[in-house]
Amino acid sequence: MRIHPLHKIAGTLMMGLLACASMESPGGDARARRDPSIAAGHVAAGEPGQLTPATLFAEATAAYDSNEMERACEALERLSAALEDVELASQLEYYPKTLYYLGHAYQRRGLHREACKTFREGCTTWRGDEEFDGSNAQGFYKSARELLRISPDDPHLEALLEEAERIATEIHRSQHGPPPLTREERILEYRAVPSSSSEYEMAMVQIGALTYRQGRKEEGLALLDEYLDDYVTDERNSIQGDPLHRAERVKAMAVATFYRTLGDYGMERYRAVIGRASDYHLEYPDSKSMGAWTMQMVGSSLARTGRGEEANEYLELARRTYPERKFTLRLATELEAPREERK
Repeated sequence: MRIHPLHKIAGTLMMGLLACASMESPGGDARARRDPSIAAGHVAAGEPGQLTPATLFAEATAAYDSNEMERACEALERLSAALEDVELASQLEYYPKTLYYLGHAYQRRGLHREACKTFREGCTTWRGDEEFDGSNAQGFYKSARELLRISPDDPHLEALLEEAERIATEIHRSQHGPPPLTREERILEYRAVPSSSSEYEMAMVQIGALTYRQGRKEEGLALLDEYLDDYVTDERNSIQGDPLHRAERVKAMAVATFYRTLGDYGMERYRAVIGRASDYHLEYPDSKSMGAWTMQMVGSSLARTGRGEEANEYLELARRTYPERKFTLRLATELEAPREERK
């Protein structure tokens, strides 16, 4: 992912704030930098008249560039709400920059509490975008500092500013420090998680998933089987009466089941896919991205085992459960193709 020079944090936090301030100037060049579709002279869209993240973002930034901050806030808030229902890839693309412009629009209107909340979400919940992480952290720090200036005796605001400083420092170090860990290094880190930790089960699953993604598929799937078939079913690992571990187990099982299904599907074990994952969307309703992908694999497996009518019924279920998701559309396209093209 590219890092725009104006987004790089300089040697000190104050220099970073100056860099952030320099980006707030409206202008067409700024719009082209933040959305390549505008630079190319068009806005990506779906069906005619359909409101997509791209069209909503273009509308919002047009208001921002025109210095119509109230209208920009309304449009960016509408976009932020709409992003809750799109696929993860679009969320990762649009949330960081949406929150960046929304935070600055709040700042220009003097709404620093709203700006703090917005920038904080951008550099915590949606942290990972090298282009906007630093700028969102700087915006968080700037508004927290302004709030404390207005109410200097408020201990909550002191704590907020300390959090903003810590996050800005962390992001600066992550962007200018050593390169990201390799998969093997991440596996070593997961192996160091103690068995008493609530994160232990997810660590077990991530070791299997990372091993699978390294190309050692059989080994990775065997590790996932060990977790699903042995660890979870062992009475010694019961989580009754422990809500924290229960919640973490659900998350771990969702990831493990997804990768186990992906492995079966890749090896054309279609009956295993159907048996394992037909009810994935019911068992793990919060795993929407993996859920849509899993439903696509199940529907495809039904079709590839000669159960065309059931596959079409499953497609309708997928459309109701995950409408407009790319994997639902992919399943629909596959089922419309002649049978010989699926092989």
